[in-house]
Amino acid sequence: MYKNRVMVHAGMSETFEEIMKTFKQRRTEQSIAGDNKDSDRVVLEFVFNKNFYLDKNFPKFLKTIQNKYITYNQSIHPDEIVFATEDEIKTYTASEWKKLEAAEKLIKKNGYDFGFEDNRRLWAPDEVRSAQEKIGGISSRLKVLPLSPLEKLLQGYMLTTNKIYDMEKRGENTADSRSLYGCVSTKRRVCVGYSEILKSIIEESGIEGIKLYRNSVACTDDNKTLAGTHQNLIAHVKDEKYGIDGYYYLDPTWDSRTNEREDLLNFFMVPLTSIHSITKHKVIDRNSTLPINETREKNIERGQGDEVSYYQKIPAANITSNSFTPSYSMIKDFAALYPEETMKYTQTVRLPKLSEQNEGITGDQLCKDYFSHKGQTWDIATKMRTSSETISVDSIKQALYNVLSTNNPDATPEGVREEVERFIAENMKHVSSHFDSNHSNDTFSIAHREAKSAALETE
Repeated sequence: MYKNRVMVHAGMSETFEEIMKTFKQRRTEQSIAGDNKDSDRVVLEFVFNKNFYLDKNFPKFLKTIQNKYITYNQSIHPDEIVFATEDEIKTYTASEWKKLEAAEKLIKKNGYDFGFEDNRRLWAPDEVRSAQEKIGGISSRLKVLPLSPLEKLLQGYMLTTNKIYDMEKRGENTADSRSLYGCVSTKRRVCVGYSEILKSIIEESGIEGIKLYRNSVACTDDNKTLAGTHQNLIAHVKDEKYGIDGYYYLDPTWDSRTNEREDLLNFFMVPLTSIHSITKHKVIDRNSTLPINETREKNIERGQGDEVSYYQKIPAANITSNSFTPSYSMIKDFAALYPEETMKYTQTVRLPKLSEQNEGITGDQLCKDYFSHKGQTWDIATKMRTSSETISVDSIKQALYNVLSTNNPDATPEGVREEVERFIAENMKHVSSHFDSNHSNDTFSIAHREAKSAALETE
């Protein structure tokens, strides 16, 4: 849709008069440059979350905005106004779509346009619907499979990593490889795209026992320069079949298929305590002051932007080699998942009377009080790290066997077992180039050490 947008949204520091000044200046510059394409037009974009459009009073809200910001300003034409929604969850229910379509119809009746803001690009409703239909098809099939929560997560992970990393070319929009809508429609994807696809598949499936959170990190390849900001995921997994109830690190990007090898599971369900052992794009502080490396500089020159400052603003957790800062939504969900633990931590810090004041306090209320105290946040982060126990290689084999058997119902048990052993062996080949396998507690590093030890005993 429109490339040249002047945005208006809650929390902006500029006044509307200042925004309008910017809008008019850009419009003048565009006129002088002679850019006459419809997509190049300068538009004024009002951005709200979906609840604004879903509210039954939306027609009144729209009228208020018209009266306050649009009608009196004769210099703005209706076709220069766009309304957009920007939401953390990128897919919408059937009921939400129905209300959004009603809002879109009313907006266009007034001569304005409507779109979906994601990853610094405005997407047309048809693009979003198309992406959701494709994700929904995958999710609906995953939802009914006779698999446990861990196995369903593994299935979604392998569907995501079975695509080659593909960055956009010079002059192409960076959202094509980062936005859920772009990745589905263009087949391009980088780290953000892998994470968004997996997160959307799992969320749309509604799998009980699985919750995924965005995780934003900074990486270095040489400990001297910043390779860039990288996005992956933190998963909370509860699966009684495998005795799992904790938080884990997932990185579908580095496990994705390449031209040289198939997709892997090296970065699937990594304990949070093993992050310090990652050697492939070593994780460092997201606010690192290291200078950017040469590759990063070239990407910025190519117009791919400096995503560091942008991704520092997304609602994500942040994990480093020796610290972990959970996001607001992680704290909120922790309070709902573990109310007794949460209340215990709260009582030990600065709110000793909280439970007495309101025994029926909700996760939302608790989180608002809780998240404001760093000591309490540290308690919860510590609990998340210590609950991140290593999953045995036998459990991974069993989960993989069940997933492959479900995907290939005609395969013999012996054939599936052979494929599992072959795939595990392939993962073992790569673990030493991804982790400091002598110290890491991730599944394959432990298996790697055990294999080396057994080989030495045999000798």
